[in-house]
Amino acid sequence: AITDVLMFLYVEFIARPRKYRIHNLFEVVTDHWFPQFLYFFQTLVKNAMFLGYTVVAINRCSEIFRFRNHFKFWCPSLIFAIYISEWLAPSVILGPLFYLGNNNFSMVPSPIGGILIRANPEFMKLDALQDIIISTACFLLSSVLYLLTFIHLIQQLPKNMSVPYFTFRKTRNSKLNTPTDLIIFKCAFFSFVLFTPNFAKTIVLCKKKRDNVSTMMSTMF
Repeated sequence: AITDVLMFLYVEFIARPRKYRIHNLFEVVTDHWFPQFLYFFQTLVKNAMFLGYTVVAINRCSEIFRFRNHFKFWCPSLIFAIYISEWLAPSVILGPLFYLGNNNFSMVPSPIGGILIRANPEFMKLDALQDIIISTACFLLSSVLYLLTFIHLIQQLPKNMSVPYFTFRKTRNSKLNTPTDLIIFKCAFFSFVLFTPNFAKTIVLCKKKRDNVSTMMSTMF
């Protein structure tokens, strides 16, 4: 939730006003630290979201298939460590990419009247590559985990559907707290589905010519 809020605030108060020139707080600059920081922050938050939703998928699958050890394993200290790692790992990996060498981070005029963040072509291609790798890997892993979880939940449905399924807490042959697990599963899954457009974008990027990568990356922010 914290990562989601940060992404929402960034998009609504920085990315969208900059891209469509809603206000004049952003000006055209060349080889400046400010577009470098904005580019780094948006990439960091986006990668943290990918990792975070993948962890949620692992958590849901863990409760289904490792029920006895689930609550003992997913203790508050582990959850806190994982959350810190979701931010720390991208920071350590992306830091050298963004801050070693001169990548000429700039704010340039957009054809629609706004301002776009740009860097040199080699950096834009490398950034597109890392975006494709992490988003595709997280999407595919989460898809498999949610599919396995969904199949198991379906198998726990009572044979006699005339019995109100949500009126009891557990089926006789299941260790699941059925209503709660289904509700949490639906919340987690439909939050994850929102990343499908980004996955589609990565597929398009793979099929496009390399010269068009920097142009297409601007459609995200």
